[in-house]
Amino acid sequence: MAAAVLKTRILAGLADLLQPLGFRRRGQIFDRPSSDVVHLIGFQSSQTGTAQLARVTLNLGIWVPALSDREARSSVWDAHWHERLGHLTDHQADQWWEVSNDASAAATTHEICSQLLLFGIPALEKIPDSTALLAVWDAGMSPGLTKLQRERYKVALRGTV
Repeated sequence: MAAAVLKTRILAGLADLLQPLGFRRRGQIFDRPSSDVVHLIGFQSSQTGTAQLARVTLNLGIWVPALSDREARSSVWDAHWHERLGHLTDHQADQWWEVSNDASAAATTHEICSQLLLFGIPALEKIPDSTALLAVWDAGMSPGLTKLQRERYKVALRGTV
């Protein structure tokens, strides 16, 4: 079965989980406003996949419109906090799923949705607004950012909060 079809099936399963939780789908990204931030979940395919084998992972992000010089949020990588789903689980490691048929697509969808419910969504909900994100940064944590980026964002955000 074509990898593109398998990825489409996984995305449909993610939409079934995320839309009732307030997420809106834009291509391979799901977003949800929360106070003055936006929670993002991005579906990513590996370039090492083939026409019949999809390698996929999920990235989570928190985007702060007040820190952005543009309206649109194009990807999780534009976010002011981002982390791969696998790093939020008990294993705390990068995780890629390989999908080559309907059965593996169904199993992968189930596993990803379970991990999102157990680890991903709660991680996003711990940062419902920019004040909570500032607290994360003040604690010296900056998932997806360099220390310099974190410090610049803290200064800029403190000017808007």
